[in-house]
Amino acid sequence: MKEWLYERKRQDKTLTGPDLVKELAKRFKVKISVGHVNHILRQVNLSRQTGRPPKTGAKKEAVEAETGEAGVDNAGIFFPGGG
Repeated sequence: MKEWLYERKRQDKTLTGPDLVKELAKRFKVKISVGHVNHILRQVNLSRQTGRPPKTGAKKEAVEAETGEAGVDNAGIFFPGGG
């Protein structure tokens, strides 16, 4: 079952845990949790990256194209004065 799971994930990297759980239930008539499937895939580096995807420069490029000016990396930072 593990080998089938590995091969299936290698064939289609866009498959999610819930998709694979449904396929396992249909093919092997077993009930397995999404967390366990993800754990098994993580052990062989077949799981998807966790968290949000890294930011691209698309937003910065859009601002440059719109204004004609390059953005400043620290724009919008506020330093409160002593008081």
